[in-house]
Amino acid sequence: MNASLSILGTKIRQDVEGRFCLNDCHKAATAAGHDYKATQVEHFTRNASTEGLIQELLKNGELEFEPVSSKAGRYGGTYAVKELVYAYAMWISPAFHLTVIRAFDALVTGQIAAPALSEQEIVAQALQITVRQVEELKAENAILAPKAEVAEKIADSDGLYTLNLSAKAAQMPLSQFTRAAHAKRLHLQTERKMERLLRQGEGWILLRKVSPIPRP
Repeated sequence: MNASLSILGTKIRQDVEGRFCLNDCHKAATAAGHDYKATQVEHFTRNASTEGLIQELLKNGELEFEPVSSKAGRYGGTYAVKELVYAYAMWISPAFHLTVIRAFDALVTGQIAAPALSEQEIVAQALQITVRQVEELKAENAILAPKAEVAEKIADSDGLYTLNLSAKAAQMPLSQFTRAAHAKRLHLQTERKMERLLRQGEGWILLRKVSPIPRP
């Protein structure tokens, strides 16, 4: 693999044999919120299941080097083959296991794995989205305000107007204006003498506010 493995934004070092640094994986796990002491590498390597997995890897005879190796020094650490990295991630948590699987998939396919967001980053993004939505609503209200003013003037007037002309005066779609008229409790008049025009899609509106009929 020419590209380097990165888990949750943490670069995972490799040794000359191509093994991955479990200490870097541990750093990524703690950055994701997992307990530092409970997920330490030495606890994992001393685990009976881990020792059994190492023995199985050695049985296959496919490896020309040890599946896991610890190196001292400033740039040292515990380096392990991919299978043990998967096992270590699964030992920590299902969520971290899935994260590591996706990181390896991204490495193989040449894609960049999207780093996981912290709770603070998630909240910040949510606030940004909310602010943007508020600004969009303000802009929409600024556009609709003049139309609403025209609609109010029509609603407060007396007389007989066609629905289409009223909607055009308010610069609103006919269906939207009709709903607004109902919401304002305006009396929609469709007398027989207007049925022909109504069938043609014209429609009439008698602009007279009507009080709600009291319930018996």
